[in-house]
Amino acid sequence: MISLKEKTIWVHTSRMLTSEHGCTSLVLPMLAHPLRQNYVISYDLRYDPESLIRLPIDEVERLIFVSKDDPDYDHRIRLKGIQFNKCPILAPVSVLDEDSYNRLHISKAVCQQHFDKLMKAEKEIIKKLTIIYGKEPQRENPSDDPDQQIYSGGFFSDNDRDAFTRLHKVKLVDLPTLTLSTKDLRVPEMFFRWKGRNYNDILSELEKKRWTTFCLEQRQKVLKHRQQTLEAYQQQLAAYPQFRNPTEI
Repeated sequence: MISLKEKTIWVHTSRMLTSEHGCTSLVLPMLAHPLRQNYVISYDLRYDPESLIRLPIDEVERLIFVSKDDPDYDHRIRLKGIQFNKCPILAPVSVLDEDSYNRLHISKAVCQQHFDKLMKAEKEIIKKLTIIYGKEPQRENPSDDPDQQIYSGGFFSDNDRDAFTRLHKVKLVDLPTLTLSTKDLRVPEMFFRWKGRNYNDILSELEKKRWTTFCLEQRQKVLKHRQQTLEAYQQQLAAYPQFRNPTEI
């Protein structure tokens, strides 16, 4: 967990930021999320924090989570969550020179004014944000799917990473009988899926059946999430002849 004892302005680049500003802004970390690890709530210093400071907590909450189709969306409070185990692009403000400020349309004077406002009302802001984000529902139970656990299941050990490196040096003819000596419980299923996605022809008959079942289950999950029928999915794919018919999966 990072320390927020010293307020440090970060240069943050994200596709969630506006492209006309180079998807980059100066942000100020305000609060370590009370429910999520490695997650910090930051404020975009391009924007005046007056609403965050002045409005009552219920209105602040509404303007934080306002939807894009809401008339007040353009007046939303410019807070952004940064999750450190998902490789955010962050840098110290010292990386920017005058040309960079001009190219990214960042006014140092305006950002400084907004920084000063936030610091002056820091205690009250943190109280509001702690209450708002403390009410946020706990995340769903962690997925038991190895692909999903890449982010939630922790980092692989040095020994396991060495095994991954050796894997890429193994000859194709030796892959069917290869067993990876790893401790992480995610690896066996990940190894099987890696072979299924990249070297389907080397799978045994039993593995091919298992792989086909896995693919069908994943397809059904996607269709359910999209609230889409298989027929509609097939029609959508018909426009892209380079893809196989989903019935062949």
